[in-house]
Amino acid sequence: STLDGGGVRGGLEGGERPATAAAAGDAPRQATVSVIRIIAHVRPPMDGGADVAGELRDFDVGTLRVRAACAPSSAELHRGLGGDETDLTGHVPWLACMPLCEYLASEPGRRLLAGRPRVFELGAGVGLPGLLAGRSASELRLSDNQPAIIRQLNQSIAENARLGLLPPAPNSSAETLFWGSVELPKNVREGGFDLILASDCVYYEGSAALLVDTACRLLAPNGTLLLSYTSRWRETDRALCYALASARMHCCIAPDAQEAHIHETSGRVARVYTVTANTESPVSAAPVS
Repeated sequence: STLDGGGVRGGLEGGERPATAAAAGDAPRQATVSVIRIIAHVRPPMDGGADVAGELRDFDVGTLRVRAACAPSSAELHRGLGGDETDLTGHVPWLACMPLCEYLASEPGRRLLAGRPRVFELGAGVGLPGLLAGRSASELRLSDNQPAIIRQLNQSIAENARLGLLPPAPNSSAETLFWGSVELPKNVREGGFDLILASDCVYYEGSAALLVDTACRLLAPNGTLLLSYTSRWRETDRALCYALASARMHCCIAPDAQEAHIHETSGRVARVYTVTANTESPVSAAPVS
């Protein structure tokens, strides 16, 4: 990856759906990038099925299993087909979510989680990375800006706390956060988090600076932002590169996360990056290829 803002070479512009199990015969569209064949091993709804916030479902990450509330397993994403424009953003896992979960479960990820860090997830949606990291955290805050998503996250937090997997209240919560807002929720402190997570959070140019500015505001000295990013449009790639450089942040592909993930339908690529403050060389590798 290089800081040229040029997008992913050979990337496709086809439509994208929530990440699901791929057909057994699917092959990579680019030989150097592997296909995610199973983004999540979905199990039947538990405890009576879905409520207003969605079903509780189990997701397999290697040998680990994460339980989270999300849209019913039969839900699909439609972009205007047949007049149905249902938008499940935030209610289902997307492409960059699972690489981040896999990284957190890896040896480098476990090292980041050593010492019971204070963890914050931006634009959490289903919140799988935060729920996974929360098992090793002293404090966990999952954030989003939609009331329905906050209800969904609260359901997930309550269930995982009941299972004894998360820090007890009030050290785990879902918080409504608008990027760039002057006021922070009462449980959210400037410079108060050792590890910040974000996956598939930047979809348009204007959101890049807001995400970076908010992450920098919340990140503790010597803290780390783990950014799992899907390159979709060159203009957005460039905006994110510029935002990171302007904030004097060092961005590089996360250790032992060299292999990218490609979406089998759209061909879009997701990678995990570590972002830290750097007073010397602001950006050595940005989220483009």
